[in-house]
Amino acid sequence: MKLRDYARKMGVRYETAWRWFKQGHLAGQPLPSGTSVIFAPEEMGATQQPVSVAVSARVVAVSARVAAAEHRPKLERQADRLMAYSRANG
Repeated sequence: MKLRDYARKMGVRYETAWRWFKQGHLAGQPLPSGTSVIFAPEEMGATQQPVSVAVSARVVAVSARVAAAEHRPKLERQADRLMAYSRANG
């Protein structure tokens, strides 16, 4: 199948699939026309996708502030809310 069709089927951007292909994570071959043909998992005899990409942990900075010194006790609660939101939304 074409690389673009593979990307759509796997739910990733074309650029991501192209990078995987260039890094050797996908089995396939480039055609003289410039089209990259990817061997589908069914054609390779596998039942799962051939790509194994490890998800790395991301570091995110969360910043909280208050407008006045008298609101400082609310700062911890605000920071906790921001951290919970960040965890929930990746």
